[in-house]
Amino acid sequence: MNPEKIDYNRINENEIIDDGGIDAAFQLKDLPVYVVYRHGRYKKCFSRDTAINRLAHFMTEKVFRRANRSSRRPDVYREDAEAWERGEVLPEYKLAHARCELRISRLLAEKQKQKRDAERWNKKFRTWAIKHEALIDQKKESEKIYNQLMKSRPY
Repeated sequence: MNPEKIDYNRINENEIIDDGGIDAAFQLKDLPVYVVYRHGRYKKCFSRDTAINRLAHFMTEKVFRRANRSSRRPDVYREDAEAWERGEVLPEYKLAHARCELRISRLLAEKQKQKRDAERWNKKFRTWAIKHEALIDQKKESEKIYNQLMKSRPY
């Protein structure tokens, strides 16, 4: 706020001069948000299940569009309500969506398992490396222990 541009004659004595609350209105918060971006479509979701569901919809709709198949029944005009009623989702689309959701869940589970296995291996390697360094520092006093350690190396 630039104090030179404020017209103090227009301010009542009960008013508080501030920056208009812009700091309160615009804040960057650290929230756990899942962002789904696929085939040019973008969606933010607060839960993992919703994010997987939206991703499956994006992917299934893209496949149906490529196959020139409709994912819904045709729209119907209701004269009594003077409005268009959207057609319901086809059973084939629901099955394809369910398969896609399951496949995404399996891929994410496999990715998590690989990450966990890599962390375990790194931990195992670090402990082995510490022992190896200690034995090298001892100038190989015990050749038998050193050979046994080398046989049990994780790589």
